[in-house]
Amino acid sequence: MTKKETIIVGKILKVHGIKGLLKLKSYMYNPQDIFNYPILFNEDLTKSYKIKFKNNKNEDTFIVSVDDIDDISKAEKLKDLTLYIEKSNLPKTESGEFYFDDLIGLNVLTDSKKSGTILQVNDFGAGSMIEVKWKDGEIETLPFTDDFIKEINLKKKFIMVILPEYITDKWFIIQFK
Repeated sequence: MTKKETIIVGKILKVHGIKGLLKLKSYMYNPQDIFNYPILFNEDLTKSYKIKFKNNKNEDTFIVSVDDIDDISKAEKLKDLTLYIEKSNLPKTESGEFYFDDLIGLNVLTDSKKSGTILQVNDFGAGSMIEVKWKDGEIETLPFTDDFIKEINLKKKFIMVILPEYITDKWFIIQFK
């Protein structure tokens, strides 16, 4: 299995108590779905983990036990661990649906013949955003909304975006140099 065949589903934040329990943040759309996957992996895919639900901390954060971790010193070693699953374990999407991860690497086209590539898709709570690297090297973050997205074609590997004139206002686009 390669990293391209995996997707991030959560992160172990910190130790909870002295018996080796951990605080886990789920990145899943339905946070409790993280417990539907029997095996989670570390970033370089060299170690697998079996996570067991113990308690809710809040909507997307849980108290969990991991494998044979039963004391605070063992648990400390897992602090800040990002967790992955195999993409093949994700539910199949319906026609017209997709995972944000499917958008990464797609060509971005505009009516003005400007083109680029999607570097990543983020959602920090105020709505989804796509980070685009244009052919000229400029990187911009655009809202992932119907106002900006004209077409998504996964088979032909492109996304068509609408860039209205006001989008060049610096307050609207976060630019990275």
